[in-house]
Amino acid sequence: MIQYSILFADGDPNVTQYFTGTLNANGFDAAGTTSGMEALGMYKTMSPDLVVTDLALSELDGMTLLEELLKYDPTARVIITADNADKDVIARAFRLGVLDVLEKPLDFESLISI
Repeated sequence: MIQYSILFADGDPNVTQYFTGTLNANGFDAAGTTSGMEALGMYKTMSPDLVVTDLALSELDGMTLLEELLKYDPTARVIITADNADKDVIARAFRLGVLDVLEKPLDFESLISI
């Protein structure tokens, strides 16, 4: 089985722990953080296949993280999760090249089906 690596960033440590653990238990190589700055550093060291990031992160919000990831690696594959995201923010994310924007609460099955 091909093991995909996923970097999961969410401002809620419980959500991060749940999804990282569930992804690992289902054959993915997942790492997680609640910090946007840490996520950026982790991306540079682990080069994951996919980044799943919430808009609400500490130190660096999800949109800024998306922008920084794409500056570093224009081919970065990113999914954004959000609670009631503003339509302008969603439109901007798609213009930047995000794969999808998922509404929270996030469902594991919908995440892995992408």
